[in-house]
Amino acid sequence: TPTSLKITVLPPWYRTRWAYLLYAFGLGGAVFFFYRYQLRQQLALVENRRLKEVNHFKSKIYANITHEFRTPLTVILGMAGEIKQFTVDTPLAKLRQAGTLIERNGTNLLQLVNQLLDMARVEAHALTLQPVQADLVPFAKYLLGGFESLVASRDIQLQFESNVAAIPMAIDKDQVQTILYNLLSNAIKFSEDNGTIALSLKLESDWQATLNAKHYRAVTPPPNAHWNSWVAIAVRDTGSGIPADQLPSVFDRFYQVPANEAGGSGIGLALVKELVLLMEGALAVRSRPGTGTEFVVVLPVWQIEAVTDTPAYSQVADSDASAESKNIRSIEHQNDERSSVLIIEDNADVLQYIRTCLEGHYNIQTAQNGQEGIERALETVPDLIISDVMMPLKDGFEVVNTLKNDERTSHIPMVLLTAKADRDSRIKGLKRGADVYLAKPFDKTELLIHLRNLLGMRQKLQARYARYAAALDTKLKAQRDLKLEDAFMQKAQTALEAHMQDENFGVPELCNALGMSRTQLHRKMTALTGKSAGYFIRSARLQKARHLLLTTEMTVTEVSYEVGYRNLAHFSTSFAEVFGQSPSSLKK
Repeated sequence: TPTSLKITVLPPWYRTRWAYLLYAFGLGGAVFFFYRYQLRQQLALVENRRLKEVNHFKSKIYANITHEFRTPLTVILGMAGEIKQFTVDTPLAKLRQAGTLIERNGTNLLQLVNQLLDMARVEAHALTLQPVQADLVPFAKYLLGGFESLVASRDIQLQFESNVAAIPMAIDKDQVQTILYNLLSNAIKFSEDNGTIALSLKLESDWQATLNAKHYRAVTPPPNAHWNSWVAIAVRDTGSGIPADQLPSVFDRFYQVPANEAGGSGIGLALVKELVLLMEGALAVRSRPGTGTEFVVVLPVWQIEAVTDTPAYSQVADSDASAESKNIRSIEHQNDERSSVLIIEDNADVLQYIRTCLEGHYNIQTAQNGQEGIERALETVPDLIISDVMMPLKDGFEVVNTLKNDERTSHIPMVLLTAKADRDSRIKGLKRGADVYLAKPFDKTELLIHLRNLLGMRQKLQARYARYAAALDTKLKAQRDLKLEDAFMQKAQTALEAHMQDENFGVPELCNALGMSRTQLHRKMTALTGKSAGYFIRSARLQKARHLLLTTEMTVTEVSYEVGYRNLAHFSTSFAEVFGQSPSSLKK
């Protein structure tokens, strides 16, 4: 029988089971560490993005707070400077006006500081309620009445409603005042002229009856239901409204609705939310763009034995301020020989201070937002424009960009006054075409010097274009800063040359050719040449006549007809008035 021998050949070590197991562990470890590395990279990117967002958020916070501080500081410091120049002969009404402006803006600063401190105390859980027994109805009426002077110039109607005559309850008056002050201030800020703001109180046995009936969007969690009675405090306006996607964010700290540039620190509504939660209440909102917004605060009604009289509150708006509240859309006619200045400013106190600085020096026109400012500038073509940057509808950058690129207003010097004093904002404003960029608070003397210098530059511009108007055959060299002015003068020249022989071609016809109203053309031509449009036409005709008499063989009669004069005697008289000699003597 054959003999067999079974031989088992062992694999090399790198093909053993232990080796494959090692390979598996190694591959798994590599995948694991690669995944960890990628995860760390992703986390680093997320953290980097978060830090950038935090930095951007902080910058936005500082910008908002700075703007809120700079605006009242501009009025306070400016009016303080004015008071230093008052004499014993200064009218008492002017002294009271200055004092009222300083007091109200000082109060605004105090209100902002108090809000910041209250927010910090809420975050630190250090804010405690100090309830007293009071009647909410007269207290709410009192607070609402404090805003009457602030809305008088805008024809906004304030309404008060209550389903009961009295609501005795325990309230922390300071905190309720803060809630109502912020809700009413917010309503006024975002309401349009001739609108309505209503404050209503409603005593209910069930807080859900109020919130569910009108389909409010809840901002806070449902309150504790162990209370038997509730009061719903609603503030309703007829403003522009808030888009639905932004409603959840309006109570976030430092948040501002992007579509509206009415300004603000973004603190008020966030503080309202925290105070309502502290009072074990509920907060809700409903809004629709174009129809207005309504905020409702639901607070529990409970009683304490102590009764305290309602004190006077200095933080509400001073009702005496109505003495100086102006309709800022009016135009002040003083002396027609003075240069006119259009002030575009949405803050009534800052506008009043600027008026105080310029009164006696300029004719003053005003507008309360960027859109109105653009319309007023195109309508009246002022000599100078002073504009804020942060305004409703259109900001100052848009105002500058629009007016500097419009042929009717491109020549007008523009000054931007703003709390946005950072380098990038200044460069942005100057790039858009602003001639001067001043940060708030500004010095009155500095502002007046800038305005005087801008008018001096305009006089040089007038001399330049006056020479141009006197020599139609000379073409202007294109200059970057005067491109639109050159184009306008050349357009006027072309229109006139095309109708030079037409004796009926006058100012109305030139207005039609240039697409301007008579007022716009007069203001534009006067600003550029120092002369009227009629003078421009007459001068151009006579300059053309002089040129033809010197360079051609045409007779005086032929030249007269060539430049639109059908009456030879009138032509000769006009020619002699300008050049000091008759056309016939020049021809010889």
